[in-house]
Amino acid sequence: MSDAWLRSQDHRPDTVLAWGPGLVVGSVGQVRLGGPDGPGLTPGPPALVLRPGGAGAERGGWRRLSWDSAEDQVWGEWRDGDLRYGVRHHVGEHWDLRLWLANDGPQAVLLGPARLSVEPGEGLAWVWPGGTAGLIGWSGPLDRATGPWRVGLRVRLGQLDDLDRAEPILARPDDFSWLPAGTTVGPGQQVACSWQGRTAQSWAELGGWLPHWLPPLDQPDGAVVELDQPDAVLEAPDGRIEVADGLTYLTGQGRVAADLSGPRGAVRLDLNFARPPGLQLERWRERLLDGRLTPDRIGAGLLVAGWARPTAGPDWTDLVEGLADRAWVRLRQLAEGAGAAVGELAFLSLGLLATTPELPQDAPALDLIGRAVDRASDRAGLGLAWARLWLAALTADLDRDRLLGLVERTARVGQSADWLADLEWRLACAQPVADLDLVRLTHLVGAGLPGKLVGQLAGLPVDRTSLARAVAVSALAPEGLEPAGGWPASLAQSVQAARWRLQALPDWSLETMAWLALGDLWA
Repeated sequence: MSDAWLRSQDHRPDTVLAWGPGLVVGSVGQVRLGGPDGPGLTPGPPALVLRPGGAGAERGGWRRLSWDSAEDQVWGEWRDGDLRYGVRHHVGEHWDLRLWLANDGPQAVLLGPARLSVEPGEGLAWVWPGGTAGLIGWSGPLDRATGPWRVGLRVRLGQLDDLDRAEPILARPDDFSWLPAGTTVGPGQQVACSWQGRTAQSWAELGGWLPHWLPPLDQPDGAVVELDQPDAVLEAPDGRIEVADGLTYLTGQGRVAADLSGPRGAVRLDLNFARPPGLQLERWRERLLDGRLTPDRIGAGLLVAGWARPTAGPDWTDLVEGLADRAWVRLRQLAEGAGAAVGELAFLSLGLLATTPELPQDAPALDLIGRAVDRASDRAGLGLAWARLWLAALTADLDRDRLLGLVERTARVGQSADWLADLEWRLACAQPVADLDLVRLTHLVGAGLPGKLVGQLAGLPVDRTSLARAVAVSALAPEGLEPAGGWPASLAQSVQAARWRLQALPDWSLETMAWLALGDLWA
């Protein structure tokens, strides 16, 4: 194991990147060439680990053959049967990474997917599995006092693919591959993938590595996507393609997986065309009308039913009234001490506030909502609930003590362990907002970039529910509110894209619909 250290102006202090197997980029702007156990050589937990694995899950396992380093590079090889796997890092003006698989045997070998596991550690990774135009970005811990630091890797030869193209939001560390399953390597043949890396000051700078012709991949219902690529062939089995005057036009509904094949290979375009909310509501019609919602889902059902009523049939009026009666019973239970799941109180409160016309004049009813919500003041969605409750209370016949009690409750800002709930409270109560929380919110809704996030945002998982919550909370943000730093799109544009991404899903959960309805209620 070599302890050689190389100086590089491209690497910033307080950053630990572990690229396995083989290369550790340490603190104080240094590159350490180490042994094949990459993460174990770092002075602390690795900030980003790329594990470029071999192929073939049914094979016996990789055995190291060699490991060596020179002044500006490090390389190693491993064997599994007749397959030989290698990795080489070269650190010069740029950071170059090359992976290869070679068949040293007499027979052709059929490979499984060669996975590329992206583990962001304490930071956050963004991955665009765009085939031959694939790109990985990483940001250091967002709460680092020196500010986030970013590094990007883009494909130069080969590809970066998504092993789960049907999932537009959630990504696990090992969802990606640098070689597709079914690849055959003949005797004496080799397949390879190479990457180029560099540092960047912002996501906008890293986004500049995306193809200049790439359209936004999140689109409204009925949108037509224009592709100015006359030398490429577009395939989209689930979309509709038209060609006119050298331009290619693509339309569709929901998730549309497209491949644009050109001289350098195929670029993957996974587009999200928003479905009309009415389609989703129609799917839930029978489930809402049959009256079999469990008690903890009554609030979500009421909120969705109230959202749909203006464009639904007359049977929805009876449905809303029936759900509202059950919601009052449930709310009284919660006010008297029963536990509530995340979001349930918000759905109950806002559903009742939105569907009960006489409620603003009903002081006891408003007080009941206040007492129920007060039992879980740090719950997600309650900032929105309190904002609506406060507006209703201003027109209600509340005595002075009750009104002051509402004021005191709305002052409970910053006491939640959930940063998104805390941000919601601050926006609802027009309190100062920490830029760090705005940065987190921007990351969660996509920051104007295609692809997926990998990891968590301060303990909040990146999934459909979190994204729907973020869209709802963003409805409270005043116009022009933006986080510091360079971003490819404004916060409002990123939120709109996130909403279209959610609406492209083939089937919404009741909770997803309720959060989207909640955001519309505020807006």
